[in-house]
Amino acid sequence: MYFTFKQCAEMSELKESTARFYRDTFPGFFSAIGEGRKRQYHPSVVEVLQFISANYAQNLTQEQIQILLEQKYGVIVEVATQELNNATQELNNAVATQTQEHNITQTQLLEVMKTAFSEELEKRQSETAAGFNIVVQKLDTMIQRQDEILIGVEPTK
Repeated sequence: MYFTFKQCAEMSELKESTARFYRDTFPGFFSAIGEGRKRQYHPSVVEVLQFISANYAQNLTQEQIQILLEQKYGVIVEVATQELNNATQELNNAVATQTQEHNITQTQLLEVMKTAFSEELEKRQSETAAGFNIVVQKLDTMIQRQDEILIGVEPTK
């Protein structure tokens, strides 16, 4: 079951404007589905809002809260499903065109589909690896920044 953001704010006993400030300040920790006014938030958002509120109450900085959030919840990485849907539709169109233009056997059609899916799989694996490398680089930077904060050294920019 998913909730509106207003419901999440109420369940976490925060003013909606405060909860929105937290969401906008720490966007990587708010799991949601849908777009715009239809956007619905995962129940875990209530706990995240309470966690942020409790840490602000202890006078922690945004950067310190960010580090604590990353340690406790990890980082949400969104996948562009629209791109995957478009690619799948293109494959379906290509297969339909092949079928209409040629009187091919079922085995030949399966070979065409196998080739198309293999190429798409290769492309997606390459994109996933590139995305993974970016996430690893960001995590390395965050760990370095966390170490600098914990030992009291001025963080590098």
